[in-house]
Amino acid sequence: MVPEYGWSSFSGPWQFRSAWGYAYWLGCYSLANVPVLFQMHGMVRRSPPQRKLDERAFPIRVKFSVPPLGTIGVAPDMYKWLESEVGRGRYAVHPTETVLWNAFAIHFVAVEDARAFVAAHPQLQLADGTDCVTYTSPYRRLD
Repeated sequence: MVPEYGWSSFSGPWQFRSAWGYAYWLGCYSLANVPVLFQMHGMVRRSPPQRKLDERAFPIRVKFSVPPLGTIGVAPDMYKWLESEVGRGRYAVHPTETVLWNAFAIHFVAVEDARAFVAAHPQLQLADGTDCVTYTSPYRRLD
């Protein structure tokens, strides 16, 4: 007795344990075709987060520590200054990682814009983690 192997026994691409099995079933005997197959049959590709795109696109990044009471006191003035002095499309603001504390990064197109921002907002502290005890590097600061 031979089991029937037709469309009636096919329950979908998830029945295959590997991409190779799915490609073989479709008649594509090369693994080079597998990514194309999954794009054709509804596998969705996520776009990268905006933060990662901005990290790649903007040449200058300045990290600031989040103030003890949060950014609620500085955010309105900060965004107003950025819009009026730097201009839309020439900066981006995102949360970022540091050694110990919460921080945010402002990405700039020009060094002059970054310098002007730091000078205009002396209440913001740079997120310098190189003097932290947990930071280990052969290039550690000696001061």
